[in-house]
Amino acid sequence: MPSELVHQEKIRVKTYECGPNGFVYPHDLLRQMQEAASNHADRLKWGFADLAAQDLFWVLSVIRVEIAEFPRFGSEFVLSTWPSGLSRLRADREFLGFAPDGKHLFAASSSWMVLKREKGRPANLLSLQDPFPVGGDRALPGRLRRDKPGQRPEPLYRILVPASALDVNGHVNNTEYARWAFDTLCLRRGRETLKGFQVSYHSEVFAGDELEFGLTAEDHPAMVAGFRTDDGKAVVSVAFF
Repeated sequence: MPSELVHQEKIRVKTYECGPNGFVYPHDLLRQMQEAASNHADRLKWGFADLAAQDLFWVLSVIRVEIAEFPRFGSEFVLSTWPSGLSRLRADREFLGFAPDGKHLFAASSSWMVLKREKGRPANLLSLQDPFPVGGDRALPGRLRRDKPGQRPEPLYRILVPASALDVNGHVNNTEYARWAFDTLCLRRGRETLKGFQVSYHSEVFAGDELEFGLTAEDHPAMVAGFRTDDGKAVVSVAFF
């Protein structure tokens, strides 16, 4: 694919990104991918500032990550990302992580939407500014579909969303949902080595919202769902496998 469609960053795993087992946390791996995607979008003139000028912003709809080996504390890896597809409401982006010696670490596929800032409604990607560049194969086979949250489970974990969880768009950063879902999983099953996870986003969350998380499935895969307590609306579902 054209070189301008592939963005690469060398990443060194930091102390605060890892747990007691020395591996990077799932939500911190998502942060690394989000930062690389943001930097690449800036290069492609589809970044935060470019969309903000049109009162638009990016939101993540779903991301699936399959792990061969989690990056470890103090290690370095190369993260590659590229846009892979476009439809009226979805822009797809891929990720691959490799050790410096070329060893495969992880692969991820994601789908994003652009929302109108005033009303929070999806924008037609095919009608915005210059055509969004796409090219290259998907990192994972098949087309991503968001998981359904299922029925509201017995709560295992509750949180009053703090102001520090908000991102530059004023709503909860997508990686925070994964953090809270992982915390919920650990309450039931303890810390374990994961082979991957998929995060499906259903609703925006803001500071002061109260959320509760529980397991809707114990295994094959384990499924954690988060709901807002005041209206019972699903906000996220996360499959761990």
